Amino acid sequence: MAHYCDVETQNGGGCRRRVNAATCKDHVNGPVPRKKSEGNWTPLGSRKPLLQASPYQASQTETAPADNTFVTLSDTVAIVQQLPRDWKRKIAEQSAPKVGLGAWEDFLQKQRTTGLCLPLARTARELLDIKASVGQLPGDAAAGAARRAGAPPVVQAMAAKFASGLGVTGAIEQKLAATAHTLRVLGVFACAITDAVPSCQCLRDLVAENMSREEFESRLWHLQG
Repeated sequence: MAHYCDVETQNGGGCRRRVNAATCKDHVNGPVPRKKSEGNWTPLGSRKPLLQASPYQASQTETAPADNTFVTLSDTVAIVQQLPRDWKRKIAEQSAPKVGLGAWEDFLQKQRTTGLCLPLARTARELLDIKASVGQLPGDAAAGAARRAGAPPVVQAMAAKFASGLGVTGAIEQKLAATAHTLRVLGVFACAITDAVPSCQCLRDLVAENMSREEFESRLWHLQG
């Protein structure tokens, strides 16, 4: 008597071929193994749609900027806070001969009582603003910049001496830029000896110059940049 084969098929359910033997010719040896691609087969109606990235997300991925290679403010704060004592000694050794021991000691004393980072930062900015148009001697230009920035006399004198001590070679613009760097490093020095590094404006301005970590660490040790 004819009956259904009823062996499980690849698509699930029993085979509906009518046969007189135990099974149909395709299922003599039992169920046919499912294909690997069909191992997780589910009815079309129950499948979830594939998630697709929106055009905005795709654009964000394609145009993602490369890793920033510039040193960050948090990096520089950590670097300065971990500097050895040799760094402070090195800055003092470079500064005292340039400005005179009396002026250097005056700078240190005033830093302890009033704080000179902000006047140094303002003077450095003023120097960079005028460097391309100044027609004076570097020392006079630096002193004038410090005066306009509201810096106290000790900063005015030190700025003038640093700018004047750069030698006769090089353009005034280069000398004033080098003096601006010197004043910023001195501002970092001032903040380092008073534990004010996290709020140091001179440090923030150095970071804005977009230097690599290696370049920043190197320039921090040299007043003339």
